[in-house]
Amino acid sequence: MTYLHDLFIVIMFLTKLIYVQAEIHYGEQHMKITLYHCHEARSMRVLWLLNELGLDYNVEVMPFDGLRTEGYTEIHPLARVPSIEYKGEAMFESLAICQYLCEQISPTRLARLPEHEERAAWLQWVNYSETMAVHGANLVQQYIVIQPSSLQSE
Repeated sequence: MTYLHDLFIVIMFLTKLIYVQAEIHYGEQHMKITLYHCHEARSMRVLWLLNELGLDYNVEVMPFDGLRTEGYTEIHPLARVPSIEYKGEAMFESLAICQYLCEQISPTRLARLPEHEERAAWLQWVNYSETMAVHGANLVQQYIVIQPSSLQSE
């Protein structure tokens, strides 16, 4: 449990460190990616991917208790994170965002397009994070963040 706790602390620390606002240029077109993010949420995987892709982006840090606003429900109808605005469109669901950005921005480095022989394996590993990796994070969250201190592991 100590390893998971340490991993959770490192992820929280990295999440709070990485906030830049910049622009993306593709030829003549000027675009900006905006990530709507809450600390210690699944939006971390999109934040990580934006950095892995070497992109410049804007992060709007949202409070968990303040997501259900008229403006934000236009971006995500269920008022959850993550969501992004990119190319004038809003998109939500972390795995869909990751797959889309990899295919749009890095089709030869991080993505495997439909005709690629490694497509099935790529999809499997992209979605793996939703099963095993998130399971570990959920355990950490349940036992360290949510549970009363009398029920937390040491």
